[in-house]
Amino acid sequence: MMTVRAAQSLTELNVQTNRYHFINQKILQGYITLGILPTQRDIARKYGRNEASISRTMKQFLEKVKVLLDR
Repeated sequence: MMTVRAAQSLTELNVQTNRYHFINQKILQGYITLGILPTQRDIARKYGRNEASISRTMKQFLEKVKVLLDR
């Protein structure tokens, strides 16, 4: 989901994404070449989780990042 949420900004800013392990290169490449990003539902299906679980995990992650950035 991090890649999905950041894909447009990453490509617009021409960020060297191979330096970051949390960026899914396959998803990003699909966005660059086809302009397509998977939905939260697609990601949930792929990893055998439900959408609500993906949403909670993403929310918790972003909260942790915010705490670290506020330090």
